[in-house]
Parts: sequence; structure tokens; C-alpha cells
Amino acid sequence: MFNHMKGLLGLLIVLTGLAYWLSQKDPSGGQVEQPLVPDWQADLSQLSVVDQVSLSKAGETINLAKGADGWVLNDGFYATVEPLYELLQGISRAVIVEAKTANPENHELLELSAQDLVVKISAGDEQILALNIGKTTAAGHVFVRRVDEDQTYTVSGLKPVRFNTDSWQLKTVLDVDASDIQAVKLTPHTEDSISVLREAATGEWQIENMPEGYQLKANAYLEQLSASLSRFIVDDALVKDTDELNEMMSAEYVLSNGDIIKLQVYQGDEEYFVTIHSDAYPQYQNWMMKIAEYKFTSLNRSLTEFIEPSPSVGATGVSQSPESSGLPLE
Repeated sequence: MFNHMKGLLGLLIVLTGLAYWLSQKDPSGGQVEQPLVPDWQADLSQLSVVDQVSLSKAGETINLAKGADGWVLNDGFYATVEPLYELLQGISRAVIVEAKTANPENHELLELSAQDLVVKISAGDEQILALNIGKTTAAGHVFVRRVDEDQTYTVSGLKPVRFNTDSWQLKTVLDVDASDIQAVKLTPHTEDSISVLREAATGEWQIENMPEGYQLKANAYLEQLSASLSRFIVDDALVKDTDELNEMMSAEYVLSNGDIIKLQVYQGDEEYFVTIHSDAYPQYQNWMMKIAEYKFTSLNRSLTEFIEPSPSVGATGVSQSPESSGLPLE
């Protein structure tokens, strides 16, 4: 009886091992459920040495290179790191689901030909990986092919890659929490400057040197003003050349840690540009950035948008008129 049970147990172990082995194979004999890049999955620190990534498709190339101040796009302005990290992390965790065709004639059908998207990853002068990334299956798996091999695979864990420069350029150039801003000074090009301060005791915003006979409007834009550096998004960036542009206004922000950020806004034809001046962001000193018109409008405020005549009553019982204050109103 005991020997019979041992025999059954041994058979069960064999069958279990066989089932596992079969689960790791596809019907054509291709190994499945294996890391696409085993070295990366075993040691994620290897990603830290990556300093160049290029994406090419149909004769066009997008280059990303790691510099002293961050990743740079096409030897120009800074690249956004979110899709870059998503790509590298996606490749590192990608798992081969199934081995597919190894016939080069079928590569184009899967968008894995030489003219389709190729991602090359390098460290210094050494190319670490060259990978075709192709179509996505109905199950959400992505077709891939190592450039130097004909064999194709479907993998899980990897997302489709966008091939357009706009998706890779840094757009959010500042992201300062509104609570960190303690003072703002707006200087329109043709008007006196406006200074607003956050009261230390209450945290409320006030106009510095409020004109006599005036008070803050109920909706004075002050909270919006303090939030104007939160996710400050630009449309494009060019090497700074403001000689032919018209200076429109400036906005200077004092942060709780003492840092100062100054935005200088310019107009050229129907386009608006901003330059950023701050010891905290020296990487922007040689750039001017295109902003949407609404963003210029949100910065270009006049004093009359913040204040209104107060309802104070004089000794005669007559309210002070706006004209008597000497402050020009719109």
C-alpha cells in the first residue's frame, strides 16, 4: 500500500511538472511567459546607465539624450520624462506571451518592418537594445521584434509608443504649489505695478498699498493668481531671441523658501512668449516659450480687476464716489 501511494505521488509530481512545462511553451515550441529583456528584469539598476534613446520610423528620427540638466529632445529643448520612463519601464517588465512568425515577409503586416517604429537604447557608445514595436492585439499585447532577428513575439506589460515630437517635448515647465507663493508683483508694460501679499496670520491675499476708499472685489482673481505657476504649460520652446518682440508685462513671484521666479511676457504678431528668470531654474535662461493667449490674459491683469469702491459713508451721510478717490476706473 505504501509503495503504491509513493508511485501515485511520483506520478502526480511528474504530471504537475509536465503541465508547468507545457504552460511555458506555445504549440509551435516557442518559449512563452519569459522576460523580453531578462537582464533588465533581474536588475532594474541597469536602466540607470541608459543615456540615449532614439525612435525612428519611415525615415524620421526622434532623439533623446541625457544631459547635465536632464533629458534633451533632438539637441534642443528638454524632453518630458514621463513617456520615456514609461517606455523603459515597459520594456523592462515586458513578458513574452507567444512566439509568432519568423518569416520576414510577414513583418510589415505586424508593423515590424525596417520602416516601422524602431527603438534604440544606448549607454555611451554602446547600443544596449534595438527593438521593433508594432501593432497591439485585441488582448492588449504588443508585437515586438529584436532588430537583428526575424522572430517576432507578442508581449504583455508594454504600451504602444507615440511617434511624434510633440509627445516627447517638455510642456509643464513649472509646477509650484499655490500655497508656496507668498507674494506676486505684476508689472504691465504701460501701467504701474500691482503687488499682492499673503497675510502671515490668516493666509489671505491682500493688495499692498490699497488705495484709500477701495476694497477687494468679491472675486478678485487673487487665488487664481497664486495658482498661476501650478502646472505652467507651454506650447513650444525656441532659443531666446526677443529683439523683434514687443514686451507686454512681467510677473514676479516670491516663494516661501525665498526663491524668486520672474516671468517676462512678449508678443510677436498674434503669438505670445514667456521667458523664465530664476536661480532655481537656470536651465531655462536661454529659452523663450510659446504660451496660449488665454495664459497671457490670465497674467495681464489691471488694478481695477482686483478692487472696487468701498461702501464707506462720510460724515454727510453720502457715500464716497469713485471719481472722488482720484483712481481712474474702467
